[in-house]
Amino acid sequence: MVSMILPAWTFAVNRSCKNQNESGDVSWDSAPDFFKDERAARKAGGKLDFVKSLTEKTCFLKLAEDQGAWIFVYDRDATGKYIKAGVITPPTWVQRASVSFVDGLGSGKPKFILIEHQGDEGTGIDGRIHWMLGWHDGAFHTVFRKTVYNSANVPSAETEFRVNYKFVKGRAPHIEMHSVYDRVDVAAESYDFHAQWSEWLFWDEKNFSFYNPRAEAEKATPDFWNEFPFRQTIKTNRVTIFNLPPLPPKTLDYDEVEKYWQCIPLL
Repeated sequence: MVSMILPAWTFAVNRSCKNQNESGDVSWDSAPDFFKDERAARKAGGKLDFVKSLTEKTCFLKLAEDQGAWIFVYDRDATGKYIKAGVITPPTWVQRASVSFVDGLGSGKPKFILIEHQGDEGTGIDGRIHWMLGWHDGAFHTVFRKTVYNSANVPSAETEFRVNYKFVKGRAPHIEMHSVYDRVDVAAESYDFHAQWSEWLFWDEKNFSFYNPRAEAEKATPDFWNEFPFRQTIKTNRVTIFNLPPLPPKTLDYDEVEKYWQCIPLL
């Protein structure tokens, strides 16, 4: 059982990008075309693990520029070189993104990629999102996405949402989550509201997801548990996340990223 609240931004900026497109985003040519071997990939700042298969490692190299972060993907060829094959662009800001690998299903299964990135941000607002991807049928799929921290401090109110979770492996792999929500309003009619809840999300091998579509659709039904709107939004999001298409091999432009995620609120 592993706690999955990561240290803040553990994957530091690796490289400064010289090649950008007209919009200022990182371009395909910003990252090297290949690394001659695993040692060279690690020396450049790449992280490697068994993500696409159990026989060959995949390399992930993060680049950052302006307010964005891009994670380039490299596959090992028959000669031992790591060849640039794709890029993942998290919807993050101020270059904040970290990459780690998660053994969520136990031995005999490739690992997931866990990308921690900035969520909602602004004056008095801060957020952090965990986005987990797995390789399936020739593409990366979102298997879990969760806002693990969100705070909003404005003159009349303070709201904080925190999540801790862990993976439990075995015959029925699942994620155990515990969420805490606190709100204090000091407007004309002051009040406070506090809630805690726990959930289990079981791995659905058929759908390659920690979200079961039938169960999540039922939970998202209005007034399923007479829940307050914040929690209801979280459950509605899961149905939308489950229906996300596989990631395109190359996502570089932030307009494309926003279009991909536009149907999902940050919470």
